[in-house]
Amino acid sequence: MGMLAALVLLLGGVVAAVVLSVGVSVHRALGPQETDDGSICEPLKGECSRLGRTSIETRFSVRLPPDAQLEASGSRSLIKASEAWVVACVPDVSGLLQDAEDAGFVESAVSDYPERHDWSGRGPVSQEVRLVAPDGGAQRLDVGSSCDVGTWVYLGYFKDL
Repeated sequence: MGMLAALVLLLGGVVAAVVLSVGVSVHRALGPQETDDGSICEPLKGECSRLGRTSIETRFSVRLPPDAQLEASGSRSLIKASEAWVVACVPDVSGLLQDAEDAGFVESAVSDYPERHDWSGRGPVSQEVRLVAPDGGAQRLDVGSSCDVGTWVYLGYFKDL
């Protein structure tokens, strides 16, 4: 009987180790990963907790100046919508606004947009430009209050799916 109990315990330990190993591998494969463009994304959730500069330029049609300080960024794909955002401290906001204008953004009235991710304490918004993206989404660039080296800027993208 003692030998049978030892064999059952040993087999149970092997099964537990295999299950744990597979679980860790699956978590690594589906958990947060750095993409080629420097973004940190979780494929299973459809979320990115940080966007790389290349991804930002692609999503928003504007190029952040090299000396811009990225404070926060992210994206998520929901069942009926897709959104992305960037909060940055930009030394020369006029250059960024010119880049946005060259990309087709047009000035609009400052909206009462209900949610600006990671924007708390960086407003109020003093200027807003918008663009209908080629895929039909709405892009926006909002200019906020001053920061350490320039002006807070919010880039936002939203599309109903």
